[in-house]
Amino acid sequence: MSDLEPLLVLNRALSCIYRALRLSLEELLQACSFKFDFVEFLEGTDLVVVRQRDRVPGYIYVSDLSSFLYCPRRFYLTYRVANIVDRIRIRKIREKLQQLRPELKECILYDRETFRRILIGVYLHRSVENAFKFLKLPRTYRVEEEVVDEDLGLIGHVDLVHVKYLSEEEFLECIAESRDEEYCEKPRAVVYEIKSGLYKKEIPEGYKRQAQLYAFLLERKHGYVIEKVYIAHPTHPSEVQDKVNLKLIQVEYSRKTTQELLDLVRQARRVLLLREPPRIPLDKAKCEKCPYKLICLY
Repeated sequence: MSDLEPLLVLNRALSCIYRALRLSLEELLQACSFKFDFVEFLEGTDLVVVRQRDRVPGYIYVSDLSSFLYCPRRFYLTYRVANIVDRIRIRKIREKLQQLRPELKECILYDRETFRRILIGVYLHRSVENAFKFLKLPRTYRVEEEVVDEDLGLIGHVDLVHVKYLSEEEFLECIAESRDEEYCEKPRAVVYEIKSGLYKKEIPEGYKRQAQLYAFLLERKHGYVIEKVYIAHPTHPSEVQDKVNLKLIQVEYSRKTTQELLDLVRQARRVLLLREPPRIPLDKAKCEKCPYKLICLY
């Protein structure tokens, strides 16, 4: 039964995603309003200014690093739009942001689609919590586990973590193999990052890095031995079999991975120290469909 428990939780929670995907942005915001102090949609754009209640100034959300991997300028504008308000060429947008300047220091600028995904994530966390209550599962599973790393300046909320200790038999096997009692006494953890996308091909690289970073921060904070890292996402309704609504994709996690993650965080930090958005080669395919193009100063 224990091997099936995470699948039961995930399957029940992900079934709620289908309902969330049918909700409008306004309906999702109403359901998740407890999470935000301030939300302002910028008229004439696909951008929204957001202040979360649990936001810690100066910290980077792990989930936003996927934006950095997609485009460093977009990542910069998400966190540092206040730096360029007076230089925005479109008067209507500039004046609106100038009015919001006091709030901008503690706000993040998202595009509507990204904000919608965030709201679906908040909705999903509640669904996972409700699944625990319905299935009466042991609390070795932790929902929306907060991880804060002061040294790296990162903050995030892990969707689902399964924590367990080795049984007596497993402990003796571990001692015989490693001869490291301290290592064998550490709790083991499996990390699940849940996404709402119906991915038929490759999971985006940014999402893989996000899941790896959560595992890394849990390892640093609690001393867990990370056994596996998964991305869970719903299957398309037409592909659901035997009432199983999810796919589990295992993500590599190793010592080499952790060094790459540290390099990624340092690069993102350096970008946020700049006075202006970083200069990078233009990518017409990305720029043309980017909702930030109205305020990007290329």
